[in-house]
Amino acid sequence: KDPIKVALPAKEMNLTYNKGGMFTTICDMDIGGEKHVVLARDVQLHPVNDQVMHADFLRVTAKTKIAVSVPVKLLGEEESPGLRDKGVLAMVRFDIQLNCSAMAIPDFVEVDISAAEIGTTVHIEDVTLPEGVTPVLEHNFTILNINEPRAIEVEEVVVEEGEEGEEGAEG
Repeated sequence: KDPIKVALPAKEMNLTYNKGGMFTTICDMDIGGEKHVVLARDVQLHPVNDQVMHADFLRVTAKTKIAVSVPVKLLGEEESPGLRDKGVLAMVRFDIQLNCSAMAIPDFVEVDISAAEIGTTVHIEDVTLPEGVTPVLEHNFTILNINEPRAIEVEEVVVEEGEEGEEGAEG
């Protein structure tokens, strides 16, 4: 269908955008008595005050397949033996690009690290994704690592003071 221009209240748009999840939430938009099921796809912000100036919405149906960015949610951080042993959690991806139905977008991807030891690497194939959801990237990418803590050793340098005139006596 052809695009439709609409004006939305600025206050509500900014609140919705700043709350988060705007690009993964399906909305019902009533335009002139006709209902449209839409999903926000792009937002343009004012360069100075970061207020929403323009938003693009995509009409979706149950058949619509889309790529969305979904945040990673960690489970079991307190129980993780690697983190209890002072391991360092290195997040490689805070969100994951997923292909899914527009009507079944997950709110987040859960990654359980309750049994993760130091040296553990979690890849996308280690995560259970909802039915019908696949990663956009086809390779087995890394989501996070639990690394061994590193300490920087600093050697103390002792400067011995010699007698005056020893080095510069000839000059």
